Amino acid sequence: MTSLFSKIKKVPCETRNKNENMKKIDVIIILGGGIDRQGRISQVTKERLNGFRRNKKKFPDIPVLLSGRWSGLVKEVPKTTEAQAMNDYLAKRGVNPRRIYLETKSFDTISNAVFSKQIIMEKEKRGSWKRILLVTSDWHMRRALWIFRRILGKNYQITPLSVATNKSVREQWREYEKYFFTVAKRFLRELPVKSEELVALLREGHPFYSRSQKAKKLLEDIIIHKKEMSV
Repeated sequence: MTSLFSKIKKVPCETRNKNENMKKIDVIIILGGGIDRQGRISQVTKERLNGFRRNKKKFPDIPVLLSGRWSGLVKEVPKTTEAQAMNDYLAKRGVNPRRIYLETKSFDTISNAVFSKQIIMEKEKRGSWKRILLVTSDWHMRRALWIFRRILGKNYQITPLSVATNKSVREQWREYEKYFFTVAKRFLRELPVKSEELVALLREGHPFYSRSQKAKKLLEDIIIHKKEMSV
């Protein structure tokens, strides 16, 4: 994959007041972007982590939630989770491990949001985690932001921090994102509010969590589309 630029790109209309919003962040969520069989994080994942590191002085003591097990489409199970590998990467670069929390159950962006919400609601028993900074790649942010806002609901303020990529990388993922955004909207059309009901929704029809006929058919469709899009 083409190397990614290191600057941070704003999401139009979403980040006009980003500097002000960043002063009011309770937790930072960084989404995993791939890991290989040996447990080495992808360049995409490194760029997301480095995007956070370049901005960490703006929120030195704010908790960081690293989200990701591995992709539900991997052919061979990695030696560790994305979240743990991300944690190791940040720890080696001076980020205090005491401020880091790991979400290690998710196989895609929808489950990133579902299981991150579980952790957020648990931590809120000891303090408010209502204001969230969401960190991911620019080509992924539109879908990720929609999913997190949809699943977390109106009681949460989610501010995007998009890691910029060059045009060729964005173009490479454009059709993939368009397809998966459609899938996400269809899957989350009727959405429960309670955390345990969201997990049940995954088990009933999500292609990476369910063995239902509906889930199997969706998984087959996803695999076909992924091959056609060559990503």
